[in-house]
Amino acid sequence: MLNPDSCNSGHEVAVSSENAHGGSQSILFEGSSGAAQLAWNIPPGTTRLYTRVWVFLSQRKLGNNSDGNHETLIALRGSPEGVTNEIRFGEIKGVIGTNVEPTDNISPPADQWNSGPEIPVQEWACVELAFLGESPTNELHAWVNGELVHSIDSLDDWTHAFPESDHEYWTSGWIADRFNQLVFGWQSFSGFTEKLFMDDIVVATDPIGCD
Repeated sequence: MLNPDSCNSGHEVAVSSENAHGGSQSILFEGSSGAAQLAWNIPPGTTRLYTRVWVFLSQRKLGNNSDGNHETLIALRGSPEGVTNEIRFGEIKGVIGTNVEPTDNISPPADQWNSGPEIPVQEWACVELAFLGESPTNELHAWVNGELVHSIDSLDDWTHAFPESDHEYWTSGWIADRFNQLVFGWQSFSGFTEKLFMDDIVVATDPIGCD
């Protein structure tokens, strides 16, 4: 299903023969601040989700950058067809990371911004993401080409400080209530234009790997 903004002028989601990883075609996403995305409805009752995507960035690597706000590659959405209730994975403040709406909480902490590992440009990269919404602790983990590059499993992994009353939510609830849609593609909250290819997408309830 197309994210609604993907139908706007200048944003494209299409099957492409221009570039592919595992066969002769891939999915092309072209966008900038407007979304170029596909959304997949998650089966009811899901409490954990892994997704593996081969990604080819044409113009901008993600991570270890000195500029930018946030660029979304994959999102877990709590409300269908809406960007105001979602967990956005990609780049945040120049580092591979996550931000969460509507609170705009950010991971990793500020001392890691503008640094770290990269999702490279002009080559295929294997990106695997785990959304683990089971008690007692909600966790997110991300791997690039099999290397763990980003994790959230404690309050210390967030930039923002939380009042004591919010601690339980930000350990055991921040993922659990968002298994509505899984979103793939490109949206830049920095205004960067990207021509992105995705291929060999797998969604499962257990780890997948790059093979």
